[in-house]
Amino acid sequence: MTYPTGPLRVLVQGLFVLTGVFLILWTWSALGQRAPSGQALKYFGREFLETATERATRSYVAWALRNALVFSTAFVLVRSGLIVRAAQSLLARMGVSTHPGAGGTFLGGAIASFFWFLAVSLVSLPFQYYTGHYLERLYGLSRMTAGQWFIDYGKSFLLTALVTALAGGVLTLFVAVQPRAWPYLAGAGVLVLSLVISYLYPVLVAPMFYRFRPLENPDLLRDIEELARKAGIEISEVLVMEASKKTTRLNAYFAGLGKTKQVVLYDTLLSGTSREQARLVLAHEMSHYKHSHVLKGAILSSAGALVAFMLFAWALGRSFSSAAAGGTLVTTSPPGPVAIFVILLLFLSLVEFVTTPAGNWISRRFEIQADLDSLAWTGDVQAFVESHVKLAKGNLSDVEPPPFIRWFAWTHPTTLERLGVVQKIWGGLD
Repeated sequence: MTYPTGPLRVLVQGLFVLTGVFLILWTWSALGQRAPSGQALKYFGREFLETATERATRSYVAWALRNALVFSTAFVLVRSGLIVRAAQSLLARMGVSTHPGAGGTFLGGAIASFFWFLAVSLVSLPFQYYTGHYLERLYGLSRMTAGQWFIDYGKSFLLTALVTALAGGVLTLFVAVQPRAWPYLAGAGVLVLSLVISYLYPVLVAPMFYRFRPLENPDLLRDIEELARKAGIEISEVLVMEASKKTTRLNAYFAGLGKTKQVVLYDTLLSGTSREQARLVLAHEMSHYKHSHVLKGAILSSAGALVAFMLFAWALGRSFSSAAAGGTLVTTSPPGPVAIFVILLLFLSLVEFVTTPAGNWISRRFEIQADLDSLAWTGDVQAFVESHVKLAKGNLSDVEPPPFIRWFAWTHPTTLERLGVVQKIWGGLD
C-alpha cells in the first residue's frame, strides 16, 4: 500500500483540490488583459510596462504548467508505488535488508528521496530552462550561454540532491524508530537543517556560483559606518558579487548567521546606481541584518513544518488503526517506513504549495520593515524612489502584477506598493 487511505486520503485529496483551484486562478489571472495604471505611468514608460508585462505573463504561464505537471507526476509516483519498489529493488541489489532497521531504513529513505527529487527535476527542467535562461536571454537580463546555465544547474542539482537524500534518510529513520515522537524530531531536524544551510550558504555554496570581493569604495564604506551606528549594529562584512559576467540584473541581499553574516551587493548595482541610491539599498539590507530576518524566517518555517508533521501523523494514525465503524471493526496494517515517507513527501509538497501565501505575507512584512528602516536611517526619500524605480527597470519587474498572483507569490511588496507607502507617509512625491 503506497497511497493513503481513510482520513489521510481525504486530507491529501483536499490539498489536491485546493492546489488545482490555486493553479486555475493563477492561470486565469496571468492570461487576463492588463492595462497600466496612471500610477505606473507616472514612474515608468508605456513601452517598459508592456515589455515587463509580456515577460511576466510568459513566466506566469510556464510556472503554472510546471506545477501542474509536477503534482501530476507526484500523484502517479505515489499511486503506482514506483518509488517504493525502485528503492526496495536497489536495496536488494545492494544486499541491504528491506526490513525495518537502521541501515536499510536510512538508505531506503535516502534512495526514495533521491528518486523523488530526480523525477521532479526532470519534469521541471524544460520550464526552468525556459524561464531561467531562454526568457532571461530574450529580454536582455542574462549574459550566460546555454552551456554556462547548464553547468550552474548541474551544480545546484547535485548539491540539492545530496541534501535531499540525507534529509530523507534521517526522516525515514525517525518514522521507523520513533513512531510516536517522529513529528517532533522531524520539526527539530528541519530547524537544525535550515540553520546549518543558512550558516554555510555564504561561505560554501554562493562561492561555487559567483566570485566575491570586499567592498572597497571609500565613500560607501563611510556610509556603512554611519548607517551601522544609526542602526546600532556591527557589520562584519560587505561583499561585492561579480554578477555582471552572468546577468544585467541589479540586486543586493543579506545572508548568513552568526559569524557568516554578510551584506552582498551586485557589481551591477554599484555601477548602475548613484552613491545615494546604493546607500539606500545598503540601509535596507542592514535592516534585515539588524532584525535577524533570516533566523526568524528559519524558525517560522520550522514551526510550520512541525504543524504539518503533526497533522500528517494524526491522519496516518487515524487511517491505519483499529476503529469501530458502523458496528464493524476495521483494521488496516500501516505501510512500511519508506512507503510512509513517500506519502509524506507528497503531503508536504502539497502543504508547502497551498501555504505559500502565508509565508510570503510574512516575507513582505519583513521587507516593509526594511524599507521603513532604510528611510529612517538615510532620510533620503528621493533616493528611495529613484532606487526602486531603477531596480524595477534593471530587473524588468512586473510593477503591477495581477492581484491574485501578487497575493500568492510575491515575497516583496510591488514597486508601486513601496512607492505608495512613501507617498502615504511623506506625501507629495513627484
